Amino acid sequence: MDLEELWYETSPFIYALLGLAVLLNTDGFLAKASGALLLVASATVLRLRWKARIGNEQSLSVSKTARRSAQTTDGSEPDDSDPAKR
Repeated sequence: MDLEELWYETSPFIYALLGLAVLLNTDGFLAKASGALLLVASATVLRLRWKARIGNEQSLSVSKTARRSAQTTDGSEPDDSDPAKR
């Protein structure tokens, strides 16, 4: 795992930890607002990534199902080179 991938996967959790730390350890309004924004950003990033990963898994399963149903009766793959057969 390279550094970019590590940061990509851990950044929402780091945002959440920093947001909680700021919220729990400060008294100023702007600091509390910054902490709350960090928590909202963390939740948003996690939710968007979760939705994208679920969508990718569903599209993969749909393409596998379509490929299985497109197989001919003898089990061979269909010939995609002929547009008339599509």
